[in-house]
Amino acid sequence: MPSMITAGFNSCGNSPSKLDAPKEIFEDEARTLYVANSQNHQLQWRANGAASGETVVGTGASGSSLSQLSISCYIVVDSIEYMYITDSENDRILRWTRNSTSGECIVACTGIEGGDVEYANINGIR
Repeated sequence: MPSMITAGFNSCGNSPSKLDAPKEIFEDEARTLYVANSQNHQLQWRANGAASGETVVGTGASGSSLSQLSISCYIVVDSIEYMYITDSENDRILRWTRNSTSGECIVACTGIEGGDVEYANINGIR
């Protein structure tokens, strides 16, 4: 299979064709590529072969509301297109649907690091 650059082009940025410290990618069965674009505090997706992406989660600014991310790190997409995202600096895991404007917190929803039922800097999901 031939190689193809789908983002970046040797410099970081916040436009649809640029990334800033991408942490993880996830490819679904349709070969749609989901990218945890961590320093841009967003999740982008790119259709198979697309030269630029579309932001589907996050505003591009760090924040703690259910419409924002703060250092998105990892992503899993299930068969019905729920996106599960580790929101590392907010110490939580969110669930989103592709066309929603905000997510739903499903793990560690207080935003308080550590403790008996909370997690510190969540850095993985499977």
